[in-house]
Amino acid sequence: VVFDAAMYDKTVTREEVQNVELISGDLPSGVRTNGYGGLEKSFGHFRLDGYGDCMLYVYNDVPCAVVLTVSDTDGVSYVFVNEESTEKTEALYKTLLAWQAGEYLNMENGFLRGENGESGTVFIRKNQRRPRGPGVYRYKRERRLY
Repeated sequence: VVFDAAMYDKTVTREEVQNVELISGDLPSGVRTNGYGGLEKSFGHFRLDGYGDCMLYVYNDVPCAVVLTVSDTDGVSYVFVNEESTEKTEALYKTLLAWQAGEYLNMENGFLRGENGESGTVFIRKNQRRPRGPGVYRYKRERRLY
């Protein structure tokens, strides 16, 4: 999984993911240690009660999130991510479970099979791009897979 957020990109391999969990309700309380904490979204390094050092890629008003328990070398044990709505977050959860299991999913479910037959990579973009001219569109985050 590749998380794309301004200055806080992170790549997590399937081997590093120990668990994928969907949590409901507000995120645990905590502090931002190095990241962005705006009104609409938060991303970067945070320390949450009960989890310790984490990476967040979340929309603050969405009452659920996917939690990836990871084992990597930079000290981050959990990655929290959600989408713009509960329904989209639940769909992301199902996609990440299938990705973790190495299942092939067709284009409608979000994955494309790689050239060697392996499942593709999940891209989660958190950057907001602004239009630079006529015909250029604006988006908040998209999930690109290839």
